[in-house]
Amino acid sequence: MKKAALLFLCVVGCAPTVQQVSAPSGEPASLITCRDYEDCLTAATKQCNGGPYDIVDSRMPSKSTTVNENGKLRTTNTNGQMLIKCKSPAVAAR
Repeated sequence: MKKAALLFLCVVGCAPTVQQVSAPSGEPASLITCRDYEDCLTAATKQCNGGPYDIVDSRMPSKSTTVNENGKLRTTNTNGQMLIKCKSPAVAAR
């Protein structure tokens, strides 16, 4: 039962999320949050229906390790983010 619950949490918690936002230019954009950069790229392609897109900004996922007060190592994962704007096929052909 515990394995099933952990697998469910990873499937739900590990998948990239996409939020509709405005780019700095004011145009519609998508903010993708992911644990792995490849997951961000895959989500961007899916978000733009396989079509082209511009990466407006991005931050790579990272890990850091610290020592807590008990002398034990603690690893912290920081999600990456990618801000994209989907292009229309006509714009991409130019």
